[in-house]
Amino acid sequence: MVVESINRVAHERDVTRHAEAESISLAQKILGTISLSDCVLYTTSEPCVYCSYAIRESRLGRVVYALHSPYMGGFARWNVLTDRGLSEKMPEVFDPPPQVVGGFMAQETEDALLEWNPRVWGFVKQRGLFVTGPDARFTSPPPTKITTRIMRYVMPLLRTMVSVRSLAVIPGRSQPSLGPPRCCTSDARNGLPGL
Repeated sequence: MVVESINRVAHERDVTRHAEAESISLAQKILGTISLSDCVLYTTSEPCVYCSYAIRESRLGRVVYALHSPYMGGFARWNVLTDRGLSEKMPEVFDPPPQVVGGFMAQETEDALLEWNPRVWGFVKQRGLFVTGPDARFTSPPPTKITTRIMRYVMPLLRTMVSVRSLAVIPGRSQPSLGPPRCCTSDARNGLPGL
């Protein structure tokens, strides 16, 4: 079975409605359990630190994403996803870290975002908000007056336009026909096995 969600923050004016958190919540309701240790989360971008804690507490077994997030990521910026201290100090709440696969289908995701909105994707890429490659760790460039003004104008626009998609794959369940994700060029339900 596949559970699919988009980022609903702008649509519902609720900062807790991230795509990953939505997918986790729906999968837990469908399965009737908190633990999703047999599940895999596929997402277009690296989960933020907020979603990374939800991933760890839901005990997801594997997290697969396309684009690294060096400013907001729960792996590249704040290493919540693979922090063993959580499970060592609170084993009642957190399992050992999930397997994390970053950069999967990164080029296809970039191409889809470029096709979706070249201007927005160009801005996101120029700012380094989502990146590819091994050097995806946080580096802080000094802000300038022009970038600060641009950010005040563009970020509300980005929040209403950017749609992050997230899939939770639940082994052994039938899969609904959701159509291919808009972020990928292949069918994510059949194109991501055995990572």
